[in-house]
Amino acid sequence: MIEEMGVLGIMGVAFAVMLVVAARKMAVQVDERIEKIREKLPGASCGACGLKGGCDALAEELVKDPSLLSKCRLAGPEEKREIGKILGIEVKEEEKRRLPRVRCTGESKILFDASGERTCSALSDLAGGPLACPYGCLGVGDCVRACPFGALRMEGRLPAVDERRCTGCGLCEQACPRGVIKLLPEDTKVLLLCNSPSSGKEVNASCASGCIKCRICEKSCPVQAIKLEPLPVIDPILCNACGTCVEKCPRKVLKLGVVPPSPIPSPPAPASG
Repeated sequence: MIEEMGVLGIMGVAFAVMLVVAARKMAVQVDERIEKIREKLPGASCGACGLKGGCDALAEELVKDPSLLSKCRLAGPEEKREIGKILGIEVKEEEKRRLPRVRCTGESKILFDASGERTCSALSDLAGGPLACPYGCLGVGDCVRACPFGALRMEGRLPAVDERRCTGCGLCEQACPRGVIKLLPEDTKVLLLCNSPSSGKEVNASCASGCIKCRICEKSCPVQAIKLEPLPVIDPILCNACGTCVEKCPRKVLKLGVVPPSPIPSPPAPASG
């Protein structure tokens, strides 16, 4: 009896050793860098990086492909540098902060009252939408609902951006079916409040204040920083934010995005006598 128990004991120990060995061989090795990277990511899991698993999924993918770090717009420069150290890569200089800009005045003529599902995407698919301008803001707020940070709200027919809350994640830009919202550098000097590439005649017939391609802004710019392609394109290097184009635009679709420079004071007149 004692011998049988001894044999069973030895067999039990042998099986235990075999299980431990098998468990070690079959265990999935977790890269310790993943947890370190996860601690440096913002934790919002907003999905702006394009991964369904949010920050957890991004941390796992970064050890495989460090270039994905650029897809996270919420992590600050310091956090990205730290992640770069963990991955053994050099993180390049951060690009300027970008903010969503609404390229519409909200003054398109309305063709019909829409009913049913109240989303911009649904309205855009409904016979081209209820607006005479096929590029105008539909005003239902898909962009507002897409923002995980509460940085957008509807004011009348247009979304307004709270720059203090905005992280520049770009989800609002992705949610807009009309391309009305565009992320631009926060120091963009002149903003265009129209999204329609249509001819001046078509725009004039569909909107009370869309860009009619009159070229007045282009011709009046003292530094030749504006070209029509077909909408006005402002060269950020040549533009000095003088505001001439904003003042001359007959449709008021241009506005300054930065504070205009102070005028240079005239030298004092020489004293007489």
